[in-house]
Amino acid sequence: MNNKGFAITTILFGTMILFCLLLVSLLGILANYKNNLEKLVDSENGARGIVTIEPNSNYANIDELKASPNKARGLYCFSNGECRYISNEMLK
Repeated sequence: MNNKGFAITTILFGTMILFCLLLVSLLGILANYKNNLEKLVDSENGARGIVTIEPNSNYANIDELKASPNKARGLYCFSNGECRYISNEMLK
């Protein structure tokens, strides 16, 4: 029996299996990254809504906005000329 051919075949197949495992794990990491990025952009509190939001200028200051029953996250331009994005956490 030729032991040299058996040893070389074992090394080659072992390297191929390790490469395949590395490739599958890399594809899994990239798929997970893509799903997380889609959640960040397209979810209810996503970044796309912040970029495309229309300004709301019905309030004089943030304290008046906090007292309002219709408070919601969004871009607000107050009477002093200051425009800022107000999140749900800031309104609590």
